[in-house]
Amino acid sequence: MKTTAQLSVAESEEALKLTIVFKAVANKTRITVLHLLYKNGEMNVNDICRKVKCEQSLVSHHLSGMRNLGILKIRRDGKNIYYSLNNLKLYESMLNVKDVHFATFKSQA
Repeated sequence: MKTTAQLSVAESEEALKLTIVFKAVANKTRITVLHLLYKNGEMNVNDICRKVKCEQSLVSHHLSGMRNLGILKIRRDGKNIYYSLNNLKLYESMLNVKDVHFATFKSQA
């Protein structure tokens, strides 16, 4: 396996992009929010807070971070802001990674 110093520029950029994506979702609250949005299409922050049982400031912080990274998009309706997944494939890919990991882990046990 190559060390970071041995990676090409393209490989290094790819590793950085993967790191950004995985760090962005590496939190139980964020994953729960993604799951809710995947199942419900779009939700406002109050509905999300009720479902995840967290303070609005914390949920808003997570929503803002994921929106800034392009994971979420918003739709404004008057004073309400509705959040939804920017691309369903991201969450579906996360489910696939989980399935592959636990299938591999189970077969090694």
